[in-house]
Amino acid sequence: LRRLKERVRGLFKERSKLVKKAAEELVGKVPIVGATLVKSQLPPLDSCEFDTVIIDEASQASITLALLAMVKARKWVLVGDHKQLQPIFRGLSVPECEELSAFTRLYRMYESRSLWLRRHYRSNIEIAKFVAQHVYNGMIEPAEVCKKKMLRLKERPRLAPLDPNKPIVFVDVRGEERREGKSKYNLEEAQAIEVLARELTRLGAGDIGVITPYKAQKNLLAERLKRLSIEVDTVDAFQGREKDVIIFSVTSTSNLEFASEPHRLTVALTRARLKLIVVGNAQAVAKCHATLLSKYYHYCAERKAVYKWIR
Repeated sequence: LRRLKERVRGLFKERSKLVKKAAEELVGKVPIVGATLVKSQLPPLDSCEFDTVIIDEASQASITLALLAMVKARKWVLVGDHKQLQPIFRGLSVPECEELSAFTRLYRMYESRSLWLRRHYRSNIEIAKFVAQHVYNGMIEPAEVCKKKMLRLKERPRLAPLDPNKPIVFVDVRGEERREGKSKYNLEEAQAIEVLARELTRLGAGDIGVITPYKAQKNLLAERLKRLSIEVDTVDAFQGREKDVIIFSVTSTSNLEFASEPHRLTVALTRARLKLIVVGNAQAVAKCHATLLSKYYHYCAERKAVYKWIR
């Protein structure tokens, strides 16, 4: 048995050498190499240099982490969004985290060298208009294709908030937040979202995502929706993703500072292609004057797209 273990150990070492050699040969032949920031400093890339390094989702990368890749090239291209999630450092405020973001810091230092992608192609026109006006201050505009993006259902929905002609809605659920450790959950919102999600699934609404700022609410929703083909996650885990329909659970009812934090909320409100449903307590949201969440509520109200949940 000892000899067999030694033989297996020797074969694994030999395999590792062969894989390393093959990887080094491959890296030397191909014009483009993809890697994580940390992997860029590990074999077989540790000794490689490049003409240009492109870092995607750079707003979430800290300066020190981004430098792992940046030192390997003479030119850097950072792709990101200073309005979306920044790197997270415990104990630091949002402005302090912004200063430590590779993208946001360099964008502020060299704004004249920045290039905006000004056309929004992802979402329905009503979703795109809200984002363009209230998040990006008119710096982007919806492409013509946004007018054609509409939710198609098998039949007329039984629930008014699911009307395809209302691509952006607020569902007023008078629930209350509850504590679970340092996190929060809201049973009433979870119950409402389960009903909405089941009806959307029955109607063939396409890809559906359910997101929330809180892990406890995510776990509650995941348990209630586990039999449906619906992805449930936190807002932070959903950056860079998109779905036909997004249901966002605000969860908080007492202190909405975390749920309505502009970077996090921008991610939540820009994941939907065809329909965006925000579920929250309208009374609590109304107290958050001049916040992005409050602006969203009033945007929906102007379009007669606020629905009081009664079950």
